[in-house]
Amino acid sequence: MSKTSKNIRKAEREVQEKLGAITVWQFSEIKPSEGEIISRFALKQRKTMKTSKKPLEASLSIIGAEIQVESAEVKKMEENVAKHSEYIAELQRQRQELEAELEKIKHKIRLVTGNLNVAQGYHADIENALDNTKQHLEVRRSNFIKMNTIYLIHPTASMKMIYENQLGTFVITETDEPFCSGIYADKKFKIDSDESSLITNIPADFYAYYKHEEERKSIIDYCEMVAYYMMIAEGDERIVPLYANEYIHKILVANGIIE
Repeated sequence: MSKTSKNIRKAEREVQEKLGAITVWQFSEIKPSEGEIISRFALKQRKTMKTSKKPLEASLSIIGAEIQVESAEVKKMEENVAKHSEYIAELQRQRQELEAELEKIKHKIRLVTGNLNVAQGYHADIENALDNTKQHLEVRRSNFIKMNTIYLIHPTASMKMIYENQLGTFVITETDEPFCSGIYADKKFKIDSDESSLITNIPADFYAYYKHEEERKSIIDYCEMVAYYMMIAEGDERIVPLYANEYIHKILVANGIIE
């Protein structure tokens, strides 16, 4: 900033301080020289306007027209502001309504969620109850089938076979009775020497393989018992041979008792 500009600004500040300290009445009584300095700053624009009347009138006309235009713009803007305020108020009202509806929906969701949790818990319980009932029913069916099954026991049968089927009816031959006392047989099959034998086909090497008469009789009598029970079985009656002997299997197949 130049020295001249600084001086002017300093003078302006001094004049502003003086103007703030005097009234219009006091201004009219100050020295002309001092008044000129004050007038130069304080009333410069007004002095110019007074010395140029025609431009002033033209300027007033322009300013008046501009004021009218700007007034119209202000009115239009005020109308727009008012309309937009109404629009904002409507949006706020809609938001409040939606928020109220949202609270209702949230409340319903909480109720439904609570009911859903209860229903899911109950559903899990009844599913578990159903599974348990099915398992219980399956066990009962299995036991029922076993209880209505006749198991033909040979001494070569494993104790596992006996254990798994112990609810059924156990039948042994009279020949094997001395060897089966521990399984608590329900019935004893006795070979009637007066009746024709049901077992007619014996493997050629059977007698060579089994040297002792007791072993041969145990196997032959057991096969006779299986053939007999298979022959008299009716309907859904189950006859299950329990043995673990290769020659028993060969004899039963050879005589068409089993496949």
